[in-house]
Amino acid sequence: MLVSRKRYSAVFFVCALLTMTFSSSASPKKTLQQKEFISTASPVSFVYECHPDLWDKGSLSTSVEFKLKPKKGRKRCEIAVQKGLERDKPFSLSFRFLVDDTYRYSNQWHSYFQIHSFPDKGESWRCPIMALETKNGKLRMYNRWDLNKVSSTKHGTCAANGNSIRSRTLFKDVSYAANVWNEFKLEGVLTTSDSECLKTYLNGVLLSETCGPNTFNDARMPFFKLGIYKPTSWDKYSEISLKVKDLELN
Repeated sequence: MLVSRKRYSAVFFVCALLTMTFSSSASPKKTLQQKEFISTASPVSFVYECHPDLWDKGSLSTSVEFKLKPKKGRKRCEIAVQKGLERDKPFSLSFRFLVDDTYRYSNQWHSYFQIHSFPDKGESWRCPIMALETKNGKLRMYNRWDLNKVSSTKHGTCAANGNSIRSRTLFKDVSYAANVWNEFKLEGVLTTSDSECLKTYLNGVLLSETCGPNTFNDARMPFFKLGIYKPTSWDKYSEISLKVKDLELN
């Protein structure tokens, strides 16, 4: 009887191990089809920079929800959209976003949308070209650019004295509402030339119009991210929530 029990235990252990292995390998990776997230004529690719438990799109929902909670080493819940943007080509990018709070009691900023650029050889990752940020319940957006092929970043990775990166404020102190769908729109040309312009809108209202260089001079094309990025400390709130829908790139 003792031998039988040992054999049974061994067989049970092997079967359980095989079942666990099969279940793990058979579990589908959490992803989105292009048409579920963005409307655009060109093929794009997604990079998921978020724990699977912190973003979701219900089968009957038209929006994607992102959440972020305090955890050591975790500062983002974003989906990066690559291969969609091009320099020196007119484009229009718009989306609707909904938050359940404007986080007006927080002195720390976080962002909902970013445009980034891949560094060339010899460069560090730099601050985003643009980022839609919120602080104290108000929206703001900075713009950074560099005409050099290789950015000089002796003093951090943003615009600072001694760096080759330049910056401007596109808008700041812009009010937005919680629990309603807000539409953000960006249109124009990403360029390093002096002759092109870029406009930003919130709910159909023009926030900024700037002309001249507005991006980095890199070999690869820029890309954008949607979701929550919070490298700052947590103060008043234990969770940030963001819903995004109607993302269009033309």
